[in-house]
Amino acid sequence: MTRIVLLWVAAAVLVVVDATAHAETPDALSRAKERGVLTACLDPYNYPFSTSNSDPPGFDVEIVRAVAQRAGLRALYFWADTGTRGGLGRALRTSILKGKCDFFMGIGEGPDTDEEMKDKDLTLTRPYLGLGYVLLVQGKADTALSLREVKDKAVKIGTPMSTPVDAYLFDNGYERALYLRSR
Repeated sequence: MTRIVLLWVAAAVLVVVDATAHAETPDALSRAKERGVLTACLDPYNYPFSTSNSDPPGFDVEIVRAVAQRAGLRALYFWADTGTRGGLGRALRTSILKGKCDFFMGIGEGPDTDEEMKDKDLTLTRPYLGLGYVLLVQGKADTALSLREVKDKAVKIGTPMSTPVDAYLFDNGYERALYLRSR
């Protein structure tokens, strides 16, 4: 059962180059097996998903390690920052599109991401994780029970920059107080 789950996770985490655009190229798993190395692209500042400089390294890194170990491969990482100038597009151009990794983990789904993937001939797998966010309030917003109520009180919402929740707040006109992602 564990093997089936790990194989499913391995399939679910991959963002791979579109097979129709690269029909003669072996798939990512075949290339990894030939080299004996499974290389993942990850964001170094996306804790708790991935981080390049702490222990624990984030659960995406732990998933890559488990999949590589189960497949008898060595795990390597290419760190591509999605949260700075150029965002996800730059991260993809400088990593997976340059052949630096076999797949890219930790990418959220949504209309903007779907368009980005299409423009770059990349394919998203089905999500392997679903997240929910809770609203923590204080001060002027201490009676608010919804985002709408926080917005009506003209209170800025603190959020990590360049994350799915930041994109949601921005797209829906909420005032945000941004901070860099970190532990």
